[in-house]
Amino acid sequence: MRILYYVHHHGLGHIHRAKKLVKLLPEEAELHLLYCYDHIKEQLEDIFFQTHKLPTKWSDTDEQNRCTNEGFTNIPANDKALQRGRIFTNILSDYEIDVFLSDHSLELTIQASLLGVKTVMSYQHGEYEINTYEYFAYKCADLLYAPFPDLGEAPREFARKMLYLGFLADRDMNTGEINDHVISVVLNDSDESKSILKKLSCIEDKKFEVFGVNKTLREENHRNIIFRGFVPKLAQSMQGTHVICRGGNNTLGEMLLAGKKILAFPEEKPFREQYVKCRLLKKAGYIETSFLNESHDLINQKIESLTYLKSFEPSEIDLQIFSNKVREIC
Repeated sequence: MRILYYVHHHGLGHIHRAKKLVKLLPEEAELHLLYCYDHIKEQLEDIFFQTHKLPTKWSDTDEQNRCTNEGFTNIPANDKALQRGRIFTNILSDYEIDVFLSDHSLELTIQASLLGVKTVMSYQHGEYEINTYEYFAYKCADLLYAPFPDLGEAPREFARKMLYLGFLADRDMNTGEINDHVISVVLNDSDESKSILKKLSCIEDKKFEVFGVNKTLREENHRNIIFRGFVPKLAQSMQGTHVICRGGNNTLGEMLLAGKKILAFPEEKPFREQYVKCRLLKKAGYIETSFLNESHDLINQKIESLTYLKSFEPSEIDLQIFSNKVREIC
């Protein structure tokens, strides 16, 4: 059995998930990595039998203006998109791929399915009326897996081919020395992160430790903010039991599994994936949410309310079922 595994380049979550997921695939499978940007290969090539680079579907002009909120539906016709499709088809054919594992590409899932290759696709939360291509890609897939617990939102028609794997982050309860007067913050490098830091700097009665932002953001002087940079074991490095972060699946999963109380600022992504995930987790009582248009006073009130959130207790899941299901579709 040959499995071609496409790993998306946005953020670090797809890389971390790939390291977990390859351990759940059939042991006899010959694993091929499909990637578009070199940092994916650098992180993952040691755990794959062979690697294949796929060109971007964006022209040189459009690459500068690309918007992750649009999926692939607004890509203008160009030679790079056509070349990408040809190369993908040739890889499937030349290497006699049995299963295409998509994490997470709409057009590659649809293309592989149309070419008769069995497809396994990661399922994400979202509002699919915004873009029906996401929904169509899920319809094309032979098997769907969700890297989060069942929160009761998936369309019923997907139930027979859906596997909920739970959060694939490590459950690390061995946190560092706790300081109840410190709020831990996890951010990425963006203008939105800068806006969040500005609001937190106005909450003068609290101290914040910030992980993960770049040097430029760290150079700004905030009296109540300490910058910790990047650390290998995030939960172990935190002083706070309360955490402010974005709505990425891996970060939320890692923090919930570590017993943290979370205030999440969901990012605008294709099909509002983070918004839906955070809404469902908030409804279940596990997190609180905030948005960039809220005042620092309201954010402070929400931080104060985190104490009353429910503790997240993961369900026992037999992950071996994923390997068995992949075998079955072949």
